[in-house]
Amino acid sequence: MKTKYYVKIADGLGNQMFEYAWVRALQKKYGGTIVLDHHAFKSNKLRSLSLQNFNLNENVIVKPSFIDRLLIYYLGFRKKIIDFLWKDCNFETFQRKVRHGVYEQVTNSFYDSHIQPLKKYNYIEGNWMSEMWFEKAAEEIKHDLKVKTPPSKTNTELIEEIQSCNSVCIHVRLGDFLQEPWNSMSRVCGNEYYNEAIRIICEKVESPVFYLFSNRPKDFDYIKKNYRFDVDVKYMDLGNSDYDDLRLMYSCKHQIMSNSTYSWWAQYLNDNPDKIIVAPCMHNKHNKWNLQSLFMDSWILVSPEYLNLEGMTATRDINSVSPRMSWDRVEEAAKKQNSK
Repeated sequence: MKTKYYVKIADGLGNQMFEYAWVRALQKKYGGTIVLDHHAFKSNKLRSLSLQNFNLNENVIVKPSFIDRLLIYYLGFRKKIIDFLWKDCNFETFQRKVRHGVYEQVTNSFYDSHIQPLKKYNYIEGNWMSEMWFEKAAEEIKHDLKVKTPPSKTNTELIEEIQSCNSVCIHVRLGDFLQEPWNSMSRVCGNEYYNEAIRIICEKVESPVFYLFSNRPKDFDYIKKNYRFDVDVKYMDLGNSDYDDLRLMYSCKHQIMSNSTYSWWAQYLNDNPDKIIVAPCMHNKHNKWNLQSLFMDSWILVSPEYLNLEGMTATRDINSVSPRMSWDRVEEAAKKQNSK
């Protein structure tokens, strides 16, 4: 039986990469063919599929055939029935769904999700936002998720420049973070965070050169107007595609992250064995997602007093703070900000 995995691909590039990484680990373990189901982008005018620009392995179908498209709609309909029958978010529910050809992430807490498929056709849906979900295929994934589309002359020259100095990628995630509800829920990295991260880098890196990346041209305008950095930065306002910017970002020798999956992949694909990664100690300010598993042991975490915690609703029991940062410190910093 030649197994096929139809994986739902949606949202921004960082999320697309996590969605691919999980199913790639499943494919490594059991073989089979991956089919990208990207029909969600038909109703999403702000996002588009970008994985076709990466070095995906030969057993990945980027453009589903007519038969595959029919199977995607059939599997999606069957999944709705299975979801109706089993609503609990636990490992037992996950196992039951797998027996019926559905791999759906039921919780952000880690569990052994790569169960052998029993069906020829399987549908996969989930964000899988942690290396824990796919670390046994890390080498293959780092190979697959390097950009294959040739860079422009300008980007080629920039890559050479970036690789010739102690380059530091600063990623300022704005875009929809400037709008509600995301501004209140997720915008934790402000000017103070970036200057503290820059200070940390300057202590550890000789003659660093800072390259700043963001989402859109108008985000660069916002940064120039509202941020004041303690060092000179080079604004990478190049009009690039998301994958071209990602290649420049992971070509840098060190990273200052934002709370962003796109940022996460830039640091993960960075091949510098001596890389220094600075990140915020929280990923968001609310309880909607528990994303402790995103954090990696090698990161240097910026203390909560340098973060924007205004309006924080996250609690001790379900929170997005790294296990390596005391929750008491986060709570105290949030109280000080919210009492002003």
